[in-house]
Amino acid sequence: MIWTLEWGPVVRRDLLSIPWPVAARLCAAVMRFAETSQGPVKRISPHDRQRLKLVVSGAIAYLLADERTGVLHVTRAFARI
Repeated sequence: MIWTLEWGPVVRRDLLSIPWPVAARLCAAVMRFAETSQGPVKRISPHDRQRLKLVVSGAIAYLLADERTGVLHVTRAFARI
């Protein structure tokens, strides 16, 4: 499935607080996942298919996958130490 990405206002602000090379790597991984459904993505809970986390070196993004509409909501992003 190819996902339509929706970047919320909170995650946009989150990305500004992450060093730009790390934020760029995180955004690229999110876009790659949206296009191919492949990447470092795991379910947050085995009981909730919609809530996902994507982890790259130095950062993590939280996603909400709406399979009914095909929209992948990027909700939060954080730098990881």
